[in-house]
Amino acid sequence: MEDNFAELPEGWAWTTYEQIGKWSGGGTPSKQIESYWIEGEIPWISPKDMKSLLVRGSEDKITDDAIENSSAKLIPSGSLLFVVRSGILRRTLPIALTRIDAAVNQDLKALTPSDHIFAEYLLYHALAFNNEIRRSCSKDGTTVESLEFSALKEYPVPVAPLPEQHRIVARIEELFSRLDAGVQALRRARAQLQRYRQSVLQAAVTGRLTAEWRAAHPEVEPAEKLLKRIKENKYNEKRLKVAHDYDLLNLPKLPVTWIWTTIEQVSNLVTDGDHNPPKRTANGIPHLTARNIKNWSISEEGCTYICQADFEIVRKRYNPLVNDVIVTCVGTVGRTAIVPEGYTFSADRNLAAVRLVPKGMEPKFLQYNLNTSASQTAILGASGSTAQPHFYLGDIRAFPVALAPIEEQQEIISEIEHCFSIIDELEVQFEVNMKRSNCLRQSILQRAFEGKLVPQDPSDEPASLLLERIRAERIKTSQPSGRGRSPKTNQVSLIQ
Repeated sequence: MEDNFAELPEGWAWTTYEQIGKWSGGGTPSKQIESYWIEGEIPWISPKDMKSLLVRGSEDKITDDAIENSSAKLIPSGSLLFVVRSGILRRTLPIALTRIDAAVNQDLKALTPSDHIFAEYLLYHALAFNNEIRRSCSKDGTTVESLEFSALKEYPVPVAPLPEQHRIVARIEELFSRLDAGVQALRRARAQLQRYRQSVLQAAVTGRLTAEWRAAHPEVEPAEKLLKRIKENKYNEKRLKVAHDYDLLNLPKLPVTWIWTTIEQVSNLVTDGDHNPPKRTANGIPHLTARNIKNWSISEEGCTYICQADFEIVRKRYNPLVNDVIVTCVGTVGRTAIVPEGYTFSADRNLAAVRLVPKGMEPKFLQYNLNTSASQTAILGASGSTAQPHFYLGDIRAFPVALAPIEEQQEIISEIEHCFSIIDELEVQFEVNMKRSNCLRQSILQRAFEGKLVPQDPSDEPASLLLERIRAERIKTSQPSGRGRSPKTNQVSLIQ
């Protein structure tokens, strides 16, 4: 085997998963026998329980009778678990070390390592070569992503002397602990950025952000006069029944030159997309749904299309124009975007559109109003107790928004764009540091299994002798215990 693999440090040796432990499969006791599950105390691990590297419990539990009367087996604590059948194998190979005696379902395989192999060493090896194991052991021609068990058993493992295995694991965990502390600090900083973004928004739509600007510009037209002009310029529009009454009495106090109003009072159009969208096509006019509104903008990722002829029909209900404010109104509610210049699309019924009266409320200022934490809470509250969140057109029309003088709105937009650009730069740096952290973890694992993470100790027993002992023990346990007697039928099989 050594001729087929990379050169190892002195005292190390190549082996395979099959040669260093006992493999066990899993099974599902009959769901029709309720007592197997209701009265169970034995953890029964499935892929949904593989959420961390160490498994200490499971959502489901079964009884001793369930194990006795099914293909499920009791797996000892310290076994390495592999998910071998699941859609998640498209992206990653879930692995974990069980810290409890447990059974597993048929989508998992368990490797119980020999006493001469440190279980955590195998865990980190599987983590280091996660993607390579998944690629090289992938089973072709299956409807659900699966690993070829025979290939998994034969996957090569570089084995260090047992004392060095312990030193390697200790060093990995020391370095990972430092990385974890750094990642937690990054996440705390990111959470502070999110809070800062919200505080900027809240200050913007209540007048605190531009208090100094307002003091320096006492001559601006107050919002009350602006609202009067807006109403004079509004198109006649059919009123919609309001399904939700907002609490207009407990709104924050505004500067004297500001005023509370509603979306209906500052808009010419509030509508939603077609309720019976036409047949999708391979290309054509993008047909957007709520999932295409993210991060305050429109994304065509994953969108479908309709033909031009059908678009001419659906645009009679809503024909997108530049600066329309889009609001998700069914399912995922309250996300917003502004239609860019020259952009054409078909809107699904879970998108609402607000077309503001020109020279009244700026589209971005309305977007700021809708994205404060208070507004988002109110939008969610408009759904009441219904199962699917919704933000009906009547509710959108009645939704309260703060109106500032037009010059002050423009100043606020400039200030927020400056603040948000700084936050966005810090967000990018956060992502860079997170990727750097992940790369550093992989580098640590790679060095560990190249024998470069900790120094070798010449006094350690070579891994070749350790593997010889494992082989001898395997031969001994596989032989009959007496003349004419067969091995115990309840012994865990080496290959299942």
